[in-house]
Amino acid sequence: MAIRQEHREKFEKQGRRLTMHHLRLDNMSPDEKKEIVEWLEEKDHETENIESIRFRWTMIAAVVASLGAWVAAWPVLKGWFVN
Repeated sequence: MAIRQEHREKFEKQGRRLTMHHLRLDNMSPDEKKEIVEWLEEKDHETENIESIRFRWTMIAAVVASLGAWVAAWPVLKGWFVN
């Protein structure tokens, strides 16, 4: 079911918490209830995507930092094992 534009704007204006509160109150038509559930699922999906992207960038930064530390420590480690 597609979310009607006026409801989408209403949900965006209310925000996630207030929209969830209205869903818990259960004082709306079944169609609007379905639209709220769909809108909340969309927001959950968007949040998961953002968190996934942040996690990937954090992992990339950690790998680059560890490689940099390895390169910086190599002369010292080489000196320990050669002598």
